[in-house]
Amino acid sequence: MSAPGRTEATRGAGADTEPTGGARPNEVTLAAGLAGVICALLIAAVVGLLADVGPAHVFYAASRVRSHGGAGDVIAMSVLNLVAAAMFGLAGALAATNRVISRRWLIVGGAVSVGTSVAWLLMLPKGSTVIWAVVFDVLAITVIGLTLSPAATRWFGPEMAAPPRRVTVARGRWNSLSRRQQWTWSVIVVAVLVILPYISSDFPLLGLINTEPGTDFPISLFNAARTALVAIGLNVVVGQAGLLDLGYVGFFAIGAYVVALFTSSDSTVRVFTDPHSPWAWLICVPIAMCITMFSGLILGAPTLRLRGDYLAIVTLGFGEIVRLLADNVTPLRGNIGFQNIARPPGHIDSKPIFTQTDGKPWYWLTIFLIVVVLVLVGNLERSRVGRAWVAIREDEDTAEIMGVPTFRFKLWAFVIGAAIGGLSGALFAGQIGFVNNQKFDPVTSILFLAAVVLGGAGNKVGVIVGGFLISYIPDRFTSISEYKFLIFGIALIVLMIFRPQGLLGARQRLLTYGREAYRRLTGGPERLDTGTGAFATDVHSGAMATDSAPDTRLGEA
Repeated sequence: MSAPGRTEATRGAGADTEPTGGARPNEVTLAAGLAGVICALLIAAVVGLLADVGPAHVFYAASRVRSHGGAGDVIAMSVLNLVAAAMFGLAGALAATNRVISRRWLIVGGAVSVGTSVAWLLMLPKGSTVIWAVVFDVLAITVIGLTLSPAATRWFGPEMAAPPRRVTVARGRWNSLSRRQQWTWSVIVVAVLVILPYISSDFPLLGLINTEPGTDFPISLFNAARTALVAIGLNVVVGQAGLLDLGYVGFFAIGAYVVALFTSSDSTVRVFTDPHSPWAWLICVPIAMCITMFSGLILGAPTLRLRGDYLAIVTLGFGEIVRLLADNVTPLRGNIGFQNIARPPGHIDSKPIFTQTDGKPWYWLTIFLIVVVLVLVGNLERSRVGRAWVAIREDEDTAEIMGVPTFRFKLWAFVIGAAIGGLSGALFAGQIGFVNNQKFDPVTSILFLAAVVLGGAGNKVGVIVGGFLISYIPDRFTSISEYKFLIFGIALIVLMIFRPQGLLGARQRLLTYGREAYRRLTGGPERLDTGTGAFATDVHSGAMATDSAPDTRLGEA
């Protein structure tokens, strides 16, 4: 029985630990029992896959063939099995103390088990694999159905996710660091990223991240870094200004085509007759960025008065227009495309540094550009422009009433995002050395948007993580790369249910001098809530709290 003086906040924080439906219903008991059975079977499957014994023998051999002689697919399935087993184990351990979290683990564990069995069928659709996949499917779907049944829902409670928690210890420590200390740790992280291409597949444990022999590892890292750079540019439009852009691939294509038109030996309008000129690529990159900025201006001027789905449809049409122009305008060469495109300058022992086969220099160059872009975008977010973007994203009508020139700042977001897209397109054209209209379809644009949503719209670090995952996972697990759209689609659905703000949700941050003012006022760092966007403080014995309505898009990285 609750005390009369108990506050609403205290009740909300403890709601997940209180009984909500009396005695445990039979559906919950049966779901927990089946979860234990699946957990045991999954652990047995892991042992069989790693030890090459039992029914896993045929699957293991087929996996090695599909991974070109490596055991990458076996390792991937083992990791999925362990994840599912851990989910079910945690669900059983938490069932008596935290019903909301227990229900979440049961549902996610069942979904992972279904995904694991589907992956087995895709890799080896015959023999005992089919039997085991069907068994896992039936058991896991039964667990999910029982967990979502009316009786279980009454016992677990209506919530699908646990109440949002305050900032974690690690994030609190990061916010308490000085600017110089944060830069020091950032330099260490960049240094780790720089040495990644040297991690061989022979390294113990660390070698698991290597994509070889299926895909060249440095090239995979470059592709991941390039996708992360694209995601940063799209995050300016979608995450910061709140404008849904489904045609961002159009800016990416324009940047690539500008470099190709001006430097390729196949172009009829080339400016540089020698594609190997040391200045050709360096001069074309700023030109490509300027042209994409102008394209963003042309697109945004008549369309940015639209909102929501209407703006999304217009931007999707823009991306298709760019692709169709490349297909039908003769100088753009359609499907034939352009070869012999210029690359960045530099030679070592009379050999060029940047080649199509060596991805390390391209990866390092992209990491450098990401750091530069992050610094520039971060300064923008802490400026008047960034504050205007946040105001427009949260409530455009209110921002306009308060005197914010919304159209101008939305146009700024479009133009800046377009420039970053053009930069990434120029990198793409230089590395691959070939550009045609088949590389800029709407599906690619949707993948770019998926990287932003997956990582966390509005969070710069989050979208970088999302971009890396979107590009790296298909390269790492080549046998299931053709099903990447299915996998990412399922992942986004699960994410929207259990963590709609993304893997690293945007956080409400005090802009400009707010952090320093808060420290002087309270004597400590600000406390952030990634789940609700709430900003809460305690000043000595008194309380000063400002809680906004739940909005996972609120804030910045």
